[in-house]
Amino acid sequence: MNNINYYCNHFKRVKPNVICFSQFGYEQWLPTTRGKMSKKDSYILHFIVNGDGYYKVGGKSYVLSKNKAFLLPPNEKVDYASGTENYLEYFWIGFYGSSADEFVKSAGFDEENYVVDLKSTEELSAIMEELIAYNVGDVPDFFVLGKIYAFLDLFLRNLVEYRGDDVAYLDDKCSDAVRYIRKHYNEEITVEKMCKDIGVERTGLYKKFKERFGISPQNYIIKYRLNIAENLLAKTTMTITEICKECGFNTYAHFSKTFKKWYKLSPLQFRAQL
Repeated sequence: MNNINYYCNHFKRVKPNVICFSQFGYEQWLPTTRGKMSKKDSYILHFIVNGDGYYKVGGKSYVLSKNKAFLLPPNEKVDYASGTENYLEYFWIGFYGSSADEFVKSAGFDEENYVVDLKSTEELSAIMEELIAYNVGDVPDFFVLGKIYAFLDLFLRNLVEYRGDDVAYLDDKCSDAVRYIRKHYNEEITVEKMCKDIGVERTGLYKKFKERFGISPQNYIIKYRLNIAENLLAKTTMTITEICKECGFNTYAHFSKTFKKWYKLSPLQFRAQL
């Protein structure tokens, strides 16, 4: 190194943290590929390089597409499948250990959100392709471990800091309300109950929503549910009745009427025109 004849960096002594790896792989869905319904004994992190589909976990549905990553939590039943036209293509890696939860948290996953956005998947894909081409045995050697750790670091660096509707910059109570809606949208919620649960006065919240979003809290709930429904109609094979329930509507008639009011088409007509 230029102008340096000695350099040493000491690291702080900490408790040893462990992250172990259970598997890695790749899949390109085919028309004959069936949906996956299973429980895993470790975290399984997928990132999508092409295609679209859906993912269901913890009573919630997520739309999958290119440059998204989705996490399968351990010991929890999950269901995911590809769309019928643009088939999913993804890589995955499984991990566990005392540092696994820390990585999951750092990546922005939690029980309220199992899907995150990535800026790009090209470099991540290159690492995975290199691993697949390498002759890996039952126990990962230092080459494999080095590549996987590099992958985890690169994954965090490629995360898009998703802010939704700029939640991080809203007034605290307004932010709490938005998070509440995103968590409970598929349940029977009312503005009155939400205000009580988050400890905010209803009139004040109404004013904040009108200032920030241009709509009332009630219409925000409806709009959020319909946005989920729109994506599920477009990118999954779920029935309209299933989508109705998934998005928190009590009856099909209520769902259809509300959807038509906002989109000028019934859910059936909307799907038919795609």
